[in-house]
Amino acid sequence: MSTSTKTIPYLDGWRGLAIVLVLQSHFGLGGGGRLGVALFFALSGYLMGELLFVKNVPLGRFFKRRISRIMPTYWLYVAAAFALAGAAWYQKQYEVPADELVSTLLFARTYYPANVSIWSGAWQIGHFWSLNVEEHSYIYLALLALVAGAAGVKRTWLLALSTLVCLGLNLYYTVYPPGGASPWFARSECAALGLIASATLRAWRHEVPALHTGASWIAPMTLALGAVCFSWTDLPILAITLGPLLLAVSINYAGTAPALLRNTLSVGVLRWFGICSFSLYVWQQLAYVAYQNHLLQRQLAGVIGVLVGVVAFYLYEDPVRRWLNGERRTNAAAAPIQAEGQA
Repeated sequence: MSTSTKTIPYLDGWRGLAIVLVLQSHFGLGGGGRLGVALFFALSGYLMGELLFVKNVPLGRFFKRRISRIMPTYWLYVAAAFALAGAAWYQKQYEVPADELVSTLLFARTYYPANVSIWSGAWQIGHFWSLNVEEHSYIYLALLALVAGAAGVKRTWLLALSTLVCLGLNLYYTVYPPGGASPWFARSECAALGLIASATLRAWRHEVPALHTGASWIAPMTLALGAVCFSWTDLPILAITLGPLLLAVSINYAGTAPALLRNTLSVGVLRWFGICSFSLYVWQQLAYVAYQNHLLQRQLAGVIGVLVGVVAFYLYEDPVRRWLNGERRTNAAAAPIQAEGQA
């Protein structure tokens, strides 16, 4: 499997499948949303492992790319959600406290304020629990790479220990849940299990040559079993333990998967959804809430949510990101995945 993630179409398709599942859960027949988010986490972990532990990208460059991709769109959306929180025609009016606004802008909303859940619905930021997990994981993995390098400790062992800690916390909290209004399974130390596990396996595969190859059935089998874990409601614990681990294995061995799986994920429409996925994920929430508040019919809300996300990508997210990174304008829909700009 190539160590480069820059020209691998099925990675775009993996991300596209993730956002399609999220959109389907909001505007379609329901279900699949948690699996979609878990697919995002597994892919992010794989790419972070590639950047930080295989390519050893300098941390300044790493965070510049993260900031240029996330912050402009994120802060614009938070401003829009803040403005709509006072719009009686859209939802029940809510005056956002200053501490809640600040904690949201700083990706700390799943922890503070501790007396109001991020999923309270008072204003439309509930879907950012997953972005909090992503940002916290980026910082944690970058610090782990830095500390391990300075201390001369093998990074793969620290990554493996981190994975075990995440798994242990999920198991412990199912019996002894912590306090706080936001659900514990949405907190980064628990929800990041699949992301950390995926980064761990990517680093291990780089250091251990025997892990570079794998049977073609590994990726499709673990992907299928992982999907079952997220759909098996009789045993929800599978969705916070085994499921994320299976998806981490699947994305890491996707390169040895049968051509049918890789070609399916490489279909143009899935890749296009993947390229636009961040703006789609961010902006669809406003249309979803309009549907929940009976302002729009469900399918119409879905169409509007996708259109707003696509427009936001082509007219705002992509050009702003390229400008911040000093890149020339290209056809984003036709461009290959950029590991440092699309993670």
